[in-house]
Amino acid sequence: MSQLVGSPLTSASATVVVPTAASGGGGGSTASAFSCCPGNGESSSIGEDSIEMSDSQGNNNTMYHNGYLEATQDYHFPKRPPVDIAFRDVRYTVKRFNLAKAKFESKEILHGLNGSFNSGELTAIMGPSGSGKSTLLNILADYVSAGVTGLVQVNGKSRGQNSQSFKKLSCYIQQHDALRPFLTVNEAMSCATHLKLGFSITREEKQKLIQKILFMLGLEQKGNTPTGGLSGGQKKRLSIALEMISNPPILFLDEPTTGLDSSSCTQCISLLKRLAQEGRTIVCTIHTPSALLFEMFDRLYTITSGHCFYQGPVRELVPFLGSLGYNCPSYHNPADFSE
Repeated sequence: MSQLVGSPLTSASATVVVPTAASGGGGGSTASAFSCCPGNGESSSIGEDSIEMSDSQGNNNTMYHNGYLEATQDYHFPKRPPVDIAFRDVRYTVKRFNLAKAKFESKEILHGLNGSFNSGELTAIMGPSGSGKSTLLNILADYVSAGVTGLVQVNGKSRGQNSQSFKKLSCYIQQHDALRPFLTVNEAMSCATHLKLGFSITREEKQKLIQKILFMLGLEQKGNTPTGGLSGGQKKRLSIALEMISNPPILFLDEPTTGLDSSSCTQCISLLKRLAQEGRTIVCTIHTPSALLFEMFDRLYTITSGHCFYQGPVRELVPFLGSLGYNCPSYHNPADFSE
């Protein structure tokens, strides 16, 4: 398992065209592309690998989909090496004090969960409230380690003592946004860029990178807006933009649609779907999504009372329920049926 060394972004000779707000996507300034994370580009290691940005210089127009602005599919982030996650017999136990017995007692929350999440797929972890969705996500993101037993593998290798390397390959976007309300979008992005990239690239290159990310996430016209004045959907996109500065191949999100309206929910999941199609491993918990959102996911992992009820493609959920005698009517949302 290789160690992580070097800066996540270095200069490259290719160029991309970044449309400006005034040009409507038809033109723009020329910005140097960046290659991410030095390495040899092989996918068998947990370590960061070098993948050069290869954005299309063709059609840089933007389009409206379901009432919101979205960058075209041709304009994308740099691709990263595939990183697959597998876990075996994962258990989580907590200790609580029993007042009646005046002693601590152990309670197992997750009961020997098994599964895998693959690159290029958008996976939803679903289940009733209190079933253990967020607990499993915390364990996979290495956010919780005490009381956890079992094996977590990354590209077939045990995460084990390489948790710090794993954290550099992944990001965890929590349910509630941790944004500074008085910073503008550009200021928040600049702070994150300086902290993540340091002196590995020039100030001009950092600004070009920021504008590129904001454009791809539909925030290019919100650069001077305080983050406290953004809508819920825009705040969620900004949270994702802050993490995409280092372009991690693994994204964990805890209920990213909480508190968003229908249009913002669709926008958020569409963005995650596009990022997954570029080769990332994206896993998020979600509670009672609409039928439209549910169909956007590639795979589903359902937890009930700490046990795995179903894991597999979303399209195979209804036949699976039918095989158990639970027939889901065509007019019913399968997501509600699975919970």
